[in-house]
Amino acid sequence: MINRKFIVLSGVIFVGVCLLYFLLVILPRIGKVPVEILVHPNDSTITINGNRSASGIQYLSVGEYTVKAEKDGWIADEVKVSVSDEINQIALLPRPNSNEAREIAEEDNLEREGLAGVKANARGANIRSDYPIINKLPYSDIAGPYKIDYGFNRDDTTVPYLLISFTTPKSRQKALEWLQNNEVDLTTTEIIFSDFVNPIKNQEKFHG
Repeated sequence: MINRKFIVLSGVIFVGVCLLYFLLVILPRIGKVPVEILVHPNDSTITINGNRSASGIQYLSVGEYTVKAEKDGWIADEVKVSVSDEINQIALLPRPNSNEAREIAEEDNLEREGLAGVKANARGANIRSDYPIINKLPYSDIAGPYKIDYGFNRDDTTVPYLLISFTTPKSRQKALEWLQNNEVDLTTTEIIFSDFVNPIKNQEKFHG
């Protein structure tokens, strides 16, 4: 009789623990994406859209986020990320702004270099997500003839420009049509023709 009560009680406790685990751990993660947040220094204060968070795996809904890492003696690092349906990694690297911080950064140089690589890869992934056309570049059309590639301005490495080269007057129009067919908004995208100078812009510059 005692054994039967013990078994029943154990079963109830087990079911209760499983239910509690589901409510507290599994349920909040449903429909969300695991995002690994890596940071150096490790004890930095991390916020996501202004709300206190932590390093390690966090579960976020698909969308846009601003993730920030702060610590006394360091210059805060902030990144804007687009969380997709794939596993994401976010690397934050506050820059040393005190003698103590510089010593720590020097001692952990290898770790910081590794995180810098992760950060660069994540930045590239986000840019490719925001500007899917660059996944198809460079593109060449021998019959055009033209070639389309992309680059980044020195002052802004988050927004690419498109570079069209090896063109004739007719092939420039063909290149623009190809971009339009690939859903590129020509009114909002910076496009540079490497072998063509707009005479109107030159006149504006001369008279300015």
